[in-house]
This record gives sequence, C-alpha cells and structure tokens, in this order.
Amino acid sequence: MTSLDVRLSPRNLYSQDQELQQMAGDDGRIPVPYNVSIRNMGDGAVRIIGKKWTVRSHQDGTQVIEGDELFGSRPLLCQGQIFAFNGLQMLRLPARIQLTLLVRDEGGVLYHTDPVSLTW
Repeated sequence: MTSLDVRLSPRNLYSQDQELQQMAGDDGRIPVPYNVSIRNMGDGAVRIIGKKWTVRSHQDGTQVIEGDELFGSRPLLCQGQIFAFNGLQMLRLPARIQLTLLVRDEGGVLYHTDPVSLTW
C-alpha cells in the first residue's frame, strides 16, 4: 500500500524587528517562505512526477501553478525515505497556498495526494 505524509510549513525569513511592509514590492506582494517535507510511509517505492500549487488571495483571486518536476527531477522515494525542499511565494496578504502532488507507485498507478495548505 502506498502512503505519503506531505507537510507544508511556514519558514521564518525575517528578523523579529523587520516590518513586512518594508519587504513589500511595488505591487504590495511580500515574499512568504515555506518548507515542504514528503515522507513515504507505504510499503513500496513511489515517484513524485508532478505538483500543483493553488494560490488564493482576496485581492488577486485564485492562481493555479502546475509543474511536472520538483527542481528538475522526479524523486523516487523508497519506504521510509524523505524528500524535502524550501520555496518562496510572492503573496498579497491575506492569502492561502495549497499543494497537491501527482505520484506513480511501483505498479504504475497514478494518484494525487490529499492537498496540504498554509494560510497567512
């Protein structure tokens, strides 16, 4: 059985005394960093072959960003292995990002992970 534990968490990029407004671009967006951790909790190997980000902001609406690789690769995770990466989204707050992965198991079956999300 295939099972992935996908976690999306905020990453602190700023010192406590910095104002977020000082980081804002001309369009009012600020850099919002995050961490992603993917652990194979299943019995067999899986390959991550794609990702889909859904970014929602009250001011900007909804944007969907799809990709077929993670940093130029399609990681293979054997049982118990972890793949992790950091990222950054330019967002106008308040906002929410959501990540869904496309995965292929050892039997060639394709499936999507449950979405994970963060709200700022």
